[in-house]
Amino acid sequence: MPIRSSYVLWKGPSRIDGSPLVVIVTGADGGSTNSKTGRMAQSYIIRSDVDPVEAVSSGSDYSMCGTCPARGKPILSGDASGPHVDRYCYVGIFRGPGAVYRAYKDGRYASASPADVGDMLANNDVAFRCGAYGDPMAVPLSVWKPIFNRVKSTGYTHQWARFRRLASSWSPWIMASADTAAEASRAQSLGWRTFRVASSNCGVPGEILCPASTEAGKKVTCRDCLLCGGTEIGAKSIYIPVHGNLAGNYKEG
Repeated sequence: MPIRSSYVLWKGPSRIDGSPLVVIVTGADGGSTNSKTGRMAQSYIIRSDVDPVEAVSSGSDYSMCGTCPARGKPILSGDASGPHVDRYCYVGIFRGPGAVYRAYKDGRYASASPADVGDMLANNDVAFRCGAYGDPMAVPLSVWKPIFNRVKSTGYTHQWARFRRLASSWSPWIMASADTAAEASRAQSLGWRTFRVASSNCGVPGEILCPASTEAGKKVTCRDCLLCGGTEIGAKSIYIPVHGNLAGNYKEG
């Protein structure tokens, strides 16, 4: 049966390595069961030709995740696209992206344009999480802007250094992901707000602890907070202690 609250938003080549990607938006009706995010639609950026579990094992996740350090350390002589160890990404691949991929291959998602999805979310009073899995900058900005222009959104990119010339185009909408205080400082110098993963509950000047985190007492959901947007919201940067089942693999540089 079709999943009527989820849609194929876009298909095309990765801006990272040219491999085929697909963007799936889920929860467009606001029926999310994610207790942390609340009433937010989620977007999954995945390979259209490789199961996400296999992609992580083979290194094909490079197409949508780039050199994100949460992928772990490359095994093959420093080749960032090869298999990795010491992964600390918090995303559960089989149950999240894997389930989305299987439904996509089964033909359970209809297609919808970015403008139509933006209208849908606005009409349903649903916010948008740009990149529940995968990096938004692997996809053209033109895919996201019709949604950004209609609803409140959150999003993060680890590709801010790779695509540094595009900072002024992307930074109003999403945050730069950082894994050290030094990285956060560099990204901020390029005009980004930052979202930093930390080894402990310890921020640096200009940051606040994620209000939806366990350490902050889960004061709000992401939907109610919405501080993880770009520079246009004029707020401080955010940090969060490393979390997820693989958090023990994280080592702050």
